[in-house]
Amino acid sequence: MKVKHIFKVILFLFLYSPLVFSQNGITFNFTQNDSVIKYFHMVAKGSEYGFFDGYCKYYEDIRVYVFDQKNTNFLNELDSVIKELNGVIDGLEIYLVSDIKDANLLVHFKSESNLRSYHDYYENYFNTRVSKNSRIVGLAHCVFYIDSYNLAIKKIQRSSIWVSTETSIDMMKHALREEFIQAIGLFNDVDLYPNSVFYKGYSYPTKYDNIDLEVLGMLYNQVK
Repeated sequence: MKVKHIFKVILFLFLYSPLVFSQNGITFNFTQNDSVIKYFHMVAKGSEYGFFDGYCKYYEDIRVYVFDQKNTNFLNELDSVIKELNGVIDGLEIYLVSDIKDANLLVHFKSESNLRSYHDYYENYFNTRVSKNSRIVGLAHCVFYIDSYNLAIKKIQRSSIWVSTETSIDMMKHALREEFIQAIGLFNDVDLYPNSVFYKGYSYPTKYDNIDLEVLGMLYNQVK
């Protein structure tokens, strides 16, 4: 079961400068085919629960702090994820920081019980939003601003992800990749491509599909 939650913080922050081509208030310079463009809108403009509308991303470097830095497999996989995403994003960089005060993306790799005890929010979240018969292995949370000039654009201020230690290595790899890419702006799950990390059905890929990286590149390189 894939569970995400998005916090909304509304502030007036920045202005939007129109470029070449505009759709729903967003400027693009599309080079992808129609199927990729359609998939981009499906995963980037919306969320799993249907209450989100518009495009959301970081507009500054993504500075990652990792709690519980003891599992080599997890840290190696996180390093691979960061390198892959940096390979398709222009204009900013994702990197690890050693001081939590410098971070704008927090990564928790711990058991559900340890996550519950970390903050009252998580205890309440599991008690009120997760069925007792359900077992989840990852969460992503995001706080963003809304542009006062163009309400279709949201700027991520900070986000966090949790990946459970109580699962297999392959499921850990899948959860990390899905939660990380969703925490930086691609919130929705879609029942379309089984090899995509955004697939809504029972498919748990441990690698990003080409289309996953294409839509991330579109979000960060073409949505201004």
